[in-house]
Amino acid sequence: MSLPSGRPPKWAIYIAILLLAWLAVELCLAGRQQSATYDEADHIFAGYRYWMCSDFGSNFETPPLVKLISAIPLLFHRVRVPVPLCGVSHSTISDLSDLADAGAFLYSNDADSILFQTRVFASLFTVVLGALMFESAYVMFGVGPPLIALTIFAFEPNVLAHGFLVNTDMGLTCCLYAAVYAFYRYLEKGANRWLVATGIMAGAVLAVKHSGLIVFPLLVTLVLAELVAGKIPTSADKPWTTNRYVSMASTLLFVSLIAYVTLWAFYGFRFASQPHVSLMSFAVPAEDSSTVKILTNLFRGSLRLHLLPEAYLFGLKHVISTLRGGGPIFVLGKMYPTGKWFYFPAVLLVKSTLGFLFLLLLGTLALIRAQAKHRRALAMLTIPPLLFLVLCLPAKLNIGIRHVLPVYPFFIVLASAGAWEVCKHRGGKYIVASLIVLHAVSSLSSFPNYIPYSNEVFGGTARTYRLLGDSNVDWGQSLKAIKNYVHKNAVKDCWVAYPLSAPPGYYQTGCRFLPAAYESYDDMSGPVVEGTLLIGTWELLGPEELNPYARFKYAAPVANIAGTVLVFRGRFDLPLAFAVSQINRARALSEEGHVAEAVDTARKAVGLAPDFFLSHAELARSLTAADRIEDARREYQYALSLAGSRHAEYNHPDVVQLQTELRGLP
Repeated sequence: MSLPSGRPPKWAIYIAILLLAWLAVELCLAGRQQSATYDEADHIFAGYRYWMCSDFGSNFETPPLVKLISAIPLLFHRVRVPVPLCGVSHSTISDLSDLADAGAFLYSNDADSILFQTRVFASLFTVVLGALMFESAYVMFGVGPPLIALTIFAFEPNVLAHGFLVNTDMGLTCCLYAAVYAFYRYLEKGANRWLVATGIMAGAVLAVKHSGLIVFPLLVTLVLAELVAGKIPTSADKPWTTNRYVSMASTLLFVSLIAYVTLWAFYGFRFASQPHVSLMSFAVPAEDSSTVKILTNLFRGSLRLHLLPEAYLFGLKHVISTLRGGGPIFVLGKMYPTGKWFYFPAVLLVKSTLGFLFLLLLGTLALIRAQAKHRRALAMLTIPPLLFLVLCLPAKLNIGIRHVLPVYPFFIVLASAGAWEVCKHRGGKYIVASLIVLHAVSSLSSFPNYIPYSNEVFGGTARTYRLLGDSNVDWGQSLKAIKNYVHKNAVKDCWVAYPLSAPPGYYQTGCRFLPAAYESYDDMSGPVVEGTLLIGTWELLGPEELNPYARFKYAAPVANIAGTVLVFRGRFDLPLAFAVSQINRARALSEEGHVAEAVDTARKAVGLAPDFFLSHAELARSLTAADRIEDARREYQYALSLAGSRHAEYNHPDVVQLQTELRGLP
């Protein structure tokens, strides 16, 4: 199929500019009303360190591109840095001290201002992606589909949920789509400038996220599709070879070389993670399998030969270890101890609007009938997202739709092209227009709380927490919403169970705190609390015997804040929550050297929850600190017995830790 000549009509460009402006406004308005998600402070501080110190060992778990772009506005302001900035040593695992330093950095300044400015720059990836989708849809299908695609994109709730966050998911989505589109242009025209652009964008994909390595299997599969179709690019430029197989292999090699150089460029063409600093330490846990040891040896060889930047290699090792470990998931209202193959298809079905799903279905059917006209374009729009999904299905770590966000631009352009075909039939325009309106209305009904969005069949935003968890619903973004609810309703006696992405008093809710996931701070003085309870939906996951708040999951709240926080009023007996509070207090006392008091506090936790293995585990640690080794040994053994007999599939990480501590006793 020949490419359209010239630029899109001016009227189409003006409409596209208006849609992109609308998208930017939506992102800014939604971003203004969300507190920081869990990773953002770390990414912001790491980006600032990259610019100020050239320290790529900070937050090495993800490559630097998005963090570098997002931190640009900080270079033009005088910010307070209450923690060491440059010359900080880094370990080979995600260090909690890095998170603490990042939080101290963000919240010792005007956090809302820094969040807004860095989010504006992070949003550039989303706006650029929208422009690329308009351009590519015009090149592939003419003037109609790009406007449909951009309209769908501007109202897509998952794009609006993640499009402004200082995170890597939208950056990966943008750069991956750009790489595939550049490769499509090369295949259509054979111009080597598009081949160079493909290599640069593939390198940008690698510099955004380690899972960006998927760009190479995608390009290889597209090349195989071309070879099966018997096509090679034609060009006015001199061809490299007349053999199409050698030509395409040379093409991939050239793209890989440019991508490799581009990746090094984002690390300043420097191997060491920090200037003038020796290598980070590297160790293989004794329990690792032989396969992991082989991979570790490959990493060591790459480190020794300086094949890739040090920080990139350590980040890749960290990602592989995390994916290998996996973790419990919550999908379709049920907990599983590890990832399931149906997780991402189910999440896409729940969190996509009904309007978009029907457009995708009708559009695909229409394009199948007209595929002869768009064969290569259809390959470019179907092979990458489907292969991406297939490669994600076996993943053991399933924590949100954001990990498959890159499928959306491909599916949106595909749906828009098919919708244009539907418009050519009698009544088709009305069907397409109705579905687009349904898509937009459903999305806007969730404003500004797009992260917990689900479509109407599954209960909408307010009920997503009953089907899904993690970043599909709550990612720490609702602290501002809690503050607004408390102040608007003049709530005086309130308790909050919510993972804090900000210091406890930063948003001045006036509430006291209950124990929460990943938090060691709380205000409980007894098992009974009275007043207004605000419980984050994150806290409702897990078996009831292991979760202090599981009983609230299916209770009727008096209010639902932002789809992520449930409100209850009354007098509540929470012995397991108070046991967790005592566990946290015992741990703090041990760290402060008050071991006798720590033992007494841990015994109180055991009395409150005698069948809770973590109570006995903390008592064992306190007894160890008090040098009561035999008593500690018995408590460790009993804790392991409880962990193995009650929902053992969810306790594996804790069991491994307890076994290690038990073996370490004298």
